[in-house]
Amino acid sequence: EVKKSIFDTVTETINLNLKEVEVVDAIRALSEISGIDIVLDDSVEGKITLNLKDKTFKDSLDLITKLKGLDYTEVTGTLIIAKKDVIESYKKPITRIYELKNASAEAAKGILDGYKTEGSKVNIVADARMNILIVTGTNEEIEKLEVIISTIDEELLTRTFKIDNAIYKEEIEGIKSMLSIIVPEEDRINIDSRQSEIIVKGTKEELDNVATMIVGLDKRAPQIMIQAKVIEITLDGEKDLGVKWFSGSGDSKIEGQLTIGEITLGGSFERSGLIEATLKALQTEGKTNILSNPKVLTLDGKEAKILSGSKIPIRIITPDGLETVEYRDVGLSMTITPRLSSDGLITMDVNPKIESLGEELIQGYPVINSREEKVIIRANLNETVVIGGL
Repeated sequence: EVKKSIFDTVTETINLNLKEVEVVDAIRALSEISGIDIVLDDSVEGKITLNLKDKTFKDSLDLITKLKGLDYTEVTGTLIIAKKDVIESYKKPITRIYELKNASAEAAKGILDGYKTEGSKVNIVADARMNILIVTGTNEEIEKLEVIISTIDEELLTRTFKIDNAIYKEEIEGIKSMLSIIVPEEDRINIDSRQSEIIVKGTKEELDNVATMIVGLDKRAPQIMIQAKVIEITLDGEKDLGVKWFSGSGDSKIEGQLTIGEITLGGSFERSGLIEATLKALQTEGKTNILSNPKVLTLDGKEAKILSGSKIPIRIITPDGLETVEYRDVGLSMTITPRLSSDGLITMDVNPKIESLGEELIQGYPVINSREEKVIIRANLNETVVIGGL
């Protein structure tokens, strides 16, 4: 970020009519009008007569200093005015070395680079091995940066933040990334998921800001109960290739392409519960077989897995030529990741899969038949959704 010059902060125009006044008093008048702090060197002397109308602060200062053979420089937000030869000593390049005790030299350099003003020729070198900064610039620039360096290199404190809710391993990198906005070096952030603790090393200001951010992070995630029914439907003849979806009343119906066999996803429901009613009717007629009816409770945004089947042993030959046995799940499985939105709807990533042993053998190994779907569903609470075609 390029920082503005001190002159850019002054919006008032200067109107002065002075006759045979001390230069010191004229400059003090500019200071009062502009609100800019000005320090005068002992070399500033003499009298001046001037009439300024609607001049900018910088133009007014330039006129006075040129008339009296003076010059000025900015040091940490303050203007220093003196004879030109005195000011030159402020502008000569000097080099200073700063040994950092707490902050990383490379991280400090990144921060200091953001404080360079437009046109600045200051040069900053970071030595990571010795953890030092080598800064070359004018006395004015060096003094500005020294204040920032002292702030960056504050003594680091360690604070442990106890989190009320569990921290999952897959969340650790995301939390570190968010906290790194405040604490730039991620190695100063440690997360203990077992103890639900975040340990941060930083300045008092950094730790206070981290505490504020953690309050926003430490919110209890809502729980979502999902009930799944895996149903096998038997079709008898062509007349059953399409199932009429209906309810007891004449004005309730389901619109859209919804057929059994290869179920077409889609269709709009004018009344909740029609799917359940139809499935119960089919079950009464002996046309359905409920293979599994599990319930699973998971947190918002967390994957839940349903598995109904067997583990079969499969011989595996390792790269070393050794034979080992690996057990593989065969049967029905489904992973569901629900996300609750602010409007009360639930978006679910659903991945149902059916795996079965085939009769064919390849080099003595059984072929595993697999069918799966990956769908994204958006539904209301307590709403039934159909996925078919497996």
